[in-house]
Amino acid sequence: MNNAVMKLSKNYYPLVGLLFLLISAAVVSYFYQVTHGLAATGLREPVTWGFYVVFSTFFYGLGAGIMMMLMVGLIKKKIQAESTLLYSLAALVSLILAGAFIIINLGRPDRFYFILLHLQPGSPLMWDLFILMFLLTVTVLLGLGQLRHIYLDSEPEENASFTERFLYRVVTVKREWKIKESLLKKLYFLLLALIAGGYLITTEGFAGMQARPEWHTPLVNLSFLLTAALGSISLLILLESLTGAAWGTVGENSFFRSGKKLLIVLLLADLAVIGIKYFRDDRLTLIRNIITLFPYSMESFILIGNLIPVLLVLSCRKSNNVSERLVPLLILGGALLKRADFIIPAYYRRWLPFSIEAIYWPTLPEILVIAGTFSAGIVALIGAIILVKLVSTTCRAKQ
Repeated sequence: MNNAVMKLSKNYYPLVGLLFLLISAAVVSYFYQVTHGLAATGLREPVTWGFYVVFSTFFYGLGAGIMMMLMVGLIKKKIQAESTLLYSLAALVSLILAGAFIIINLGRPDRFYFILLHLQPGSPLMWDLFILMFLLTVTVLLGLGQLRHIYLDSEPEENASFTERFLYRVVTVKREWKIKESLLKKLYFLLLALIAGGYLITTEGFAGMQARPEWHTPLVNLSFLLTAALGSISLLILLESLTGAAWGTVGENSFFRSGKKLLIVLLLADLAVIGIKYFRDDRLTLIRNIITLFPYSMESFILIGNLIPVLLVLSCRKSNNVSERLVPLLILGGALLKRADFIIPAYYRRWLPFSIEAIYWPTLPEILVIAGTFSAGIVALIGAIILVKLVSTTCRAKQ
């Protein structure tokens, strides 16, 4: 393996060790949950959704958003093949995490088998899984396509290992087979429409619930779409800052600096949608007066995920690695908190006469499962970075 790859992996050894420790704790906690049922978590009637669903919807939007941004970048030819491979792998990790949290929330993994065995067309869960499978398929094919594109325009280094040369031969089978660029562009347009439409179908599962007045509004669809766009852009900026990946041709500014205006517009649009949604809710006073999950408020989420990032972006006139990493982290954190505020309170801080037992508090096994699953995603993302580094250093451009 190349020295650059080895150097990258060694730098991550302490972090990976901690992550694997959390993953091990999550495996034990999940086994405890399977044997004791969902009673081991804070989920119970009437609170049937908790942080499992929060993280599922968060990563679902993140994966779909990355794929939409990739389609736009490929249509405009504003992204390199290596960066496309890395970002498609990031989308794949996000979508797998979304599916994992769905299965975890079922309580037992065998229930997923029965869902597939007895498909119900009227079930939102069935459509969520169907669209998730579609997104996973597109992501895998895009990643393989970009890997093939990289290898077709290169050749192995003289000191490449047997494994690296074998991978090169497998990927470049039938080298003469290529898709015309005009056809590819049309395909990217189609995929962009299908991905956006599919994601909006999943959000309609929330917006169409009349029994949840806090959800039942078309603004929910727009809010989810904005959050997906903001989250995906933030993750792409973070990956660009950490790995040196380039959104655009070599020599151009980073996506953070070149996309400042877009980022500010999306942040302000998200803020406006939140404001309109809460302003139109005449039950706002009653909702806020009922005991909440913990001492927090939507105002603090807006401050974290919208206002502070806007101020940092406006003040960042020159290259600043701190701002380029802090802004996406704040946006991602704010998006996750707003998603938690959207999903969890609707099941216990309603205007129905529920007792105090309706409050949701995550248990230790639940927290460990979440932390371990999230850690597994980080490990997978580190593996994706190493793979892209391996591909880029194994091959050299044809003379």
